[in-house]
Amino acid sequence: MISGLPTRTKTIRTYWWGEVFFTILLLLSAWNSGNNILYLAFSVCFAVALCAEVFSKWNFKAPFIEVLAPEQVTRGSVANIWIRLENRKKRTPLFGVSIEGVIEDTHGKKTRVFWKKIPVLSMNQSLEFTIEQEFQKRGRVCITEVIIRSEFPLGIIEKEAWYRLDTEVLVVPKTQFLKVQSLGSFAGGSRVPTRTLISESGDFYSIREYQPGDDLRYIAWKISARLGVWLVREWALSLPNQYLIYLDLRKPIGNNNEELFEEMMDFVASLVFSLLMKQFRVGIWAEEDKVPMGHGVGHLNLILKKLALLQASDNVNINEKLWNHFIQEGRNSRLLLISVNPELWGKMISNGMRVVNPDVISAGR
Repeated sequence: MISGLPTRTKTIRTYWWGEVFFTILLLLSAWNSGNNILYLAFSVCFAVALCAEVFSKWNFKAPFIEVLAPEQVTRGSVANIWIRLENRKKRTPLFGVSIEGVIEDTHGKKTRVFWKKIPVLSMNQSLEFTIEQEFQKRGRVCITEVIIRSEFPLGIIEKEAWYRLDTEVLVVPKTQFLKVQSLGSFAGGSRVPTRTLISESGDFYSIREYQPGDDLRYIAWKISARLGVWLVREWALSLPNQYLIYLDLRKPIGNNNEELFEEMMDFVASLVFSLLMKQFRVGIWAEEDKVPMGHGVGHLNLILKKLALLQASDNVNINEKLWNHFIQEGRNSRLLLISVNPELWGKMISNGMRVVNPDVISAGR
C-alpha cells in the first residue's frame, strides 16, 4: 500500500489567460467607444476571471491518499485498485475532483488514464472506492503516479496534485484447459517400450506415428488404413510422467506481430496449466532462462511469472549449444518444441522432433 501527500502540485491557467486577454479587449473597446453594454460585458468577464482565481485556491487543498494495487493479474482481466481519499480541510468540502492514473507499460510508454469523478468530498471526511483497470499486455506494468485534479468552479483554472506511487503489477498470461491428448504426435525424447510396462488396461492417451521399436499390437489399423500412415496407440502408464518444453522465441524476419506473441504465451501457459492439472511434472527452457521440473499450483505460478517477462528474439539461428543441452537434460522426459514463428508450426526439425502446432490443440478437458 502507498499512502501520503502529493510530491508536487500544478496550476494550469491556459483558459484563464484567454479569459483575461478577452476581458482586456472588452475594456479597451468600452474605453474607446464609451458603450455601456461593453462596460457591462467587461464587468462580467472580469468577475468570472476573478472568481475562478479566488475560488480555485479556496477549494483545492490536496487530499491525503492511500492506494492498494494487486501484485499479479491475468492478461486481459480487470483488476481492482483500491483508493482511499481523505479531505483534511476542516471547514469546507472539496468540490469537483477527478482521479487519474499514469500507467507505464513494459516498453516504457506512459499513458494517463481517467479513473473516477467525485462531485463533493465532505470536510474532514474520507472516501473509499475501487477502480477497475484492464491490463492487455504481459510484463511488469508500473502505476507511476496518481493525479488528483479539480477544475472547480468555472473550468478555466485547473489545479493538480501528483502523488508518486511506483507500484508494479505483474501481468501473467491467460490460461485455459487444453486437450493435451493431441500432443502425442509432437512429443519427442524418451519413449519407454509399451510391451515392458502395461497392457491395454491402461488409460488411453493419444495416437501418434509409428516408430521403430513400438509394439505392433498397438497399431491402430483402421485409422492407419484410412490415413495411409502407420499410427500406434499410446497409453498413459507407458509414458514418462514429465514434460520438458523448449520455447523458441525467434520471431519471423520482418514480422513484429505483438498480439501473436501474446497469444503464443497464453498458449504455452494454458499447455503448462493443463499438464500440471493432469498430474504431470513440467519444466520450461527459453533462451538462457529455465524453470526446472516441478508440479503443483506453486510451480504453475512460478512458470507464469517467467512467461510474463519473456520477449521475442531477433536471433536468426537457434542456440545449438543450449538446444543440445536441452536434449541431454530431457532424456528421461517427453520433449516439446514450441515456436512463436507460425512458419515453423508442425514442421519436422533435427532429432526427429516436430514443432507443436497450436492450431491442432483444441480447448477443453
